[in-house]
Amino acid sequence: EVRGGSRYGSRYGQSLVRPLGLHMTRALRASRRALHSEVVLRRRPAANQPVCLSCFEPRPQPLPPRTPAPHEVLCRTVYLSVDPFLRCRFNASTGVDYTQPYALGEPIASAGIGEVLQVGDAVRGLAPGDLVVEPFDSFPWQSVAVLEAAKVQRVPPLLALLLPPSALLGACGQTGLTAWCGLETVGGGRPNGSDVVAVSGAAGAVGSLVGQLCKRRGAAVVGVCGSEAKVDFLQELGFDRALNRHSADLRADLRAALLSVPQADRALGTSRSPQPADITLYWDNVGGAVSDLVIQCMAPRSELLLCGQISTYDAEGDYPPPLPAESAAV
Repeated sequence: EVRGGSRYGSRYGQSLVRPLGLHMTRALRASRRALHSEVVLRRRPAANQPVCLSCFEPRPQPLPPRTPAPHEVLCRTVYLSVDPFLRCRFNASTGVDYTQPYALGEPIASAGIGEVLQVGDAVRGLAPGDLVVEPFDSFPWQSVAVLEAAKVQRVPPLLALLLPPSALLGACGQTGLTAWCGLETVGGGRPNGSDVVAVSGAAGAVGSLVGQLCKRRGAAVVGVCGSEAKVDFLQELGFDRALNRHSADLRADLRAALLSVPQADRALGTSRSPQPADITLYWDNVGGAVSDLVIQCMAPRSELLLCGQISTYDAEGDYPPPLPAESAAV
């Protein structure tokens, strides 16, 4: 079965982007020292600099924060998610149209799961004790939070018995849908047994699922990740080859990986010796130097699915960033 969520993400199955995820997690832990607390945005990161711990301010939270309005619910926070795309919300402008920047002095928010404590008079279908999930970006980082009822979904009790509720923030939630829908819709149902797939950020919550889904369809899969421990993890998941982007010669490692996949046997040169297989599908979570290298190894008329550009999230400028001339020519 496809395994969901990455052990190299947060404990709730989402990928942590250091230092963003590390500092957000530290801020959450600091807030737990108070019985009821919240984490707010203290300041924005400097231009072209990462999010740091001083951007956050844990502070006590009044309890209850307020009585829910007719179309709201009051929830006890159970799980919160840390996702790479949240990085843009720390800026004064996100640069995208699907999420808004955090306001100074206001709580950080993300996807989350809560237990309903109280419902507004006009709310139907929810009752105290229910688990609800806010699957995207508006669950505030508060011990107890007031949410719009229209933005949460009730977790069916039977589903909660079949899998950990936190899976709704991972393989059975936003990250799982990103992987599946990306391959099914944008990728046109590819890959198949003739494809060679490369995945950057392959040990993350999305990348690890993409690789497994591609393997289930018979493709050869090469994953690029950030440590030897993650290499071992990807091999456990069934990736054909896993590469550490911090190696001394990633270009040589990628060539060796493409020589070792079954598709390389079909690419015989004039000397009848195997040639590196061309990458026919690239799922890009990272961008930057890793993607520049992978693009050089892609076949004519191959496809690139642009899911994320984590390497550029701290930089100001266009998104996605323009390709270097060499990659653009390819």
